[in-house]
Amino acid sequence: MESGQKKKPGQWVNSDRKEAAPNSSPAGKLPALASRIKRTDTGFPLALESLEEPPDQLHVAGQLPSGPTAAFVGSRDADEDAVRFIMRMASDLALRGFSIVSGGARGVDTAAHRGALEAGGTTVVVLGAGMNFPYPAENESLYQRIINKGGAVISEFEHDTPPARWTFPRRNRIIAALSQAVIVGPASSRSGALITAREASRIGRPVGAVPMHPDDPLSAGPNGLIRTGAAVIENIEDVFELTGQRIKGGQLRLPGIAVTEPPEGSDESRVFSLIGSKPVHIDDVMQNSDLSPSAVSAALVQLELAGLVEQHQGKRFCRK
Repeated sequence: MESGQKKKPGQWVNSDRKEAAPNSSPAGKLPALASRIKRTDTGFPLALESLEEPPDQLHVAGQLPSGPTAAFVGSRDADEDAVRFIMRMASDLALRGFSIVSGGARGVDTAAHRGALEAGGTTVVVLGAGMNFPYPAENESLYQRIINKGGAVISEFEHDTPPARWTFPRRNRIIAALSQAVIVGPASSRSGALITAREASRIGRPVGAVPMHPDDPLSAGPNGLIRTGAAVIENIEDVFELTGQRIKGGQLRLPGIAVTEPPEGSDESRVFSLIGSKPVHIDDVMQNSDLSPSAVSAALVQLELAGLVEQHQGKRFCRK
């Protein structure tokens, strides 16, 4: 999701997206496959409530993931070696039960989506435009394949919204919120991937980065993040460790690994104790808990990601 940026006071915008031209032509059949989910509706991802400004709606073509998720972001100009590495990482994670989230752009994004599909896994594209603009246009067939294989293409924008400089930073915050961890691949120091990383850190999602040779012009993004505290990601074990921290030492629900209880003494454990086999409304959980509403919401997100609870109609939750 590489994009140069020009920083204005209080705002980050993309500045080098030549493809994001105002006269881009609508194309594709995604709108016919999409349903609109309002923020007040059942099925609206609770994870998005962690954002400072959650979207009022999502257009969803396909099926949103349940279970662990990881986002890959980075440059659309990544070289072949980097593309192969990202594809392999995404594929290995998909084989172990992760859904892969990215933005559908060339380079790192496309490699992550394709890697998940090659492993028979699911992946989610968060568009930086409306459904009538499957940006970039050459990935329209990829998006159809993602939907057919159980994944999703989503957008907060109305169908006729073309890709523009302001739409991509808004898209990036959704990628961060939907993911249990954000992994940054090759990216310049002005990359839109760093917007995703900053938003992930702000809302409490862990950030990892793939270290690169300092002579590579796309090393500035990931290497800079590592210098400021991002985890080093060199293999899928590093991703397991990174995402495991999100549930405070608990294990992820992966094939062959059973998870029955969240870590003792954690917020997740306190919320989990208030949820049984029959669905209970989130307001009742908040009323019966000594935690703040935001802490309850955050704990429910982690319990959902760990596969311990599931959401039913009307923001009601029960044990899985």
